Amino acid sequence: MRRFSRMTAVFLIFLLLLLSGCQAQQPPALSAPAEEIPTASEMPTAPSFAPMDDLPVDPAAEIDLDTLRSAIAARDMRFGYILLGYLSDPAPEDLTPWLWENAETTLKQYPFLRQIPAERIINREGFLICLVPRGENDTLAINRVDLTTPDRTNAQVLYRSESGEPVLLFLPEAVPDLEVLITNDQGDTCPWYPMVGESGCLVPCVAGARCLSWDFTDYPFPELSLWLLDGWLGPSALGLSGSSDQGECWFTFSPQGDISYSLLFRREEESAGSVDLDWQYVDQDEPEAQWSGWWSLATYPDQPSMITLSLSLVGGRSRETTDGPFYLSDTYPALFSANAERLVLAEGLHGVLLPFMSEDAPLTWLGLPVG
Repeated sequence: MRRFSRMTAVFLIFLLLLLSGCQAQQPPALSAPAEEIPTASEMPTAPSFAPMDDLPVDPAAEIDLDTLRSAIAARDMRFGYILLGYLSDPAPEDLTPWLWENAETTLKQYPFLRQIPAERIINREGFLICLVPRGENDTLAINRVDLTTPDRTNAQVLYRSESGEPVLLFLPEAVPDLEVLITNDQGDTCPWYPMVGESGCLVPCVAGARCLSWDFTDYPFPELSLWLLDGWLGPSALGLSGSSDQGECWFTFSPQGDISYSLLFRREEESAGSVDLDWQYVDQDEPEAQWSGWWSLATYPDQPSMITLSLSLVGGRSRETTDGPFYLSDTYPALFSANAERLVLAEGLHGVLLPFMSEDAPLTWLGLPVG
């Protein structure tokens, strides 16, 4: 209830801004939905602006350990992890049959998971994750800590390694009493207290304002499931880009109403085409940033469609002074309202956020201009 109330308040503010804040330079107002928009997950996710050609999106493609480490390094993360499932009873000595039954696709995609020996399996029940240090010489320490002490005193040593090998780690469901310490070859230690949040996603490792961990779990987007039950569908290429040669332009605004964003899709192939993304302050005549590139669409029965975007920063008032990023590429789950006038985009499968997205609200609603 708390998350729905928060989202309702944000939506009401957004609607008031649309009704009262339109000025001469502002794009046409959006047609607002009558129903309450379901809330997005509140779990923070670290955006990564590295080009995504280092990891295949195709779940059938195999990814070896060296490739995965390179992807973690490209995102400037200290380690990666993937959620494999949950065991309510103590795991059997041989975990392989359970993994094949419950995480077959993941085992095929990451073959090194099948080669993790029993001595690198920590604990026996709870949420099972695979933790992968960035460097092959990183030191990994896993402790059970005493939560009754203010500084979480180390109560029990569970695992020590100086080889940086991936491990399988069971996280307790009720009491998050584990401490993970990863030290690189420069002697920098990254502490993490792993747990699964209310949304079913792993809580990342954060130091200050920086995220140090990369979650490469293929989550089923439970927040989008609510929209599917409410009659929303994955968009088609025609619905996304319209029937005219000029394409279809979708609009949204910042929560404060001071920035407008436009996303223009033109169809040049059956399920692909060019795309432009601009944003500007509503009291300015010129865009602050202009992105241009290519889009492609994959559709699935009773599931969100997947829009792959590859965008380069090509213009705008701030282009010459920005520190980047200058390139964005990822695949974004998308849903259409029943009347095809509203579009919802989720954050990218690899964590890349578009300019109108934020870590606090990874779902973004866009609409067509009225009239």
